[in-house]
Order: sequence, then C-alpha cells, then structure tokens
Amino acid sequence: MIVRFTDGIFQLDNFLIIGVIAAVRHILTVGASLTMEKKKTTEYFNRALMEMGVNTGIVLALVFALFLARALDHPTILLFCCIASTPPVLSSFLSLIWS
Repeated sequence: MIVRFTDGIFQLDNFLIIGVIAAVRHILTVGASLTMEKKKTTEYFNRALMEMGVNTGIVLALVFALFLARALDHPTILLFCCIASTPPVLSSFLSLIWS
C-alpha cells in the first residue's frame, strides 16, 4: 500500500481501517480460542471476555475516528449529523449560520 503525503498530512483513513481490521481479527481469534480450549476455567473465560470487550471498544473508537476524519474532508456530512441530532430550533439556526 502506498500512502501519499498530501497537504502536509498523511492520509489517516488507511491507518484507521487497518486498525479496525486488526482489532476485529483479534476479537475473532480470542473467540475461537475460547471455544477450542479444553479446560475452561472461570478465570480464563473472564479474561477472554474482558479482552474481547476492550477490543470492541477499540473498534468503536477507531470507527468513530474514521467517521470524523472523513467528515473533516466533507464538511456537509458533519453539518448534517449536527443538524440531525439537535432540536429543530437549534438546527434551523445552525443551518442559517453554516450555509
């Protein structure tokens, strides 16, 4: 993969996508090892669940960062999300300011 240095900033999307893929792969690996383990102690099970939970949080954070990185490239996405999640009076005010 070739990463281009454009506008003084590395393209962040590629790195975030690779991070999401790696975290999901780790979740699947922990789940598979949990099912294949012969001796299932409660300590091992709790550790595996905690590890899967942490990796799930990492996936969510990376996907949110990917959304923000793409929203900064296309400001209309960020504007739409702000307007959609605010009360009607505030959203009409925001649309007047940003248009």
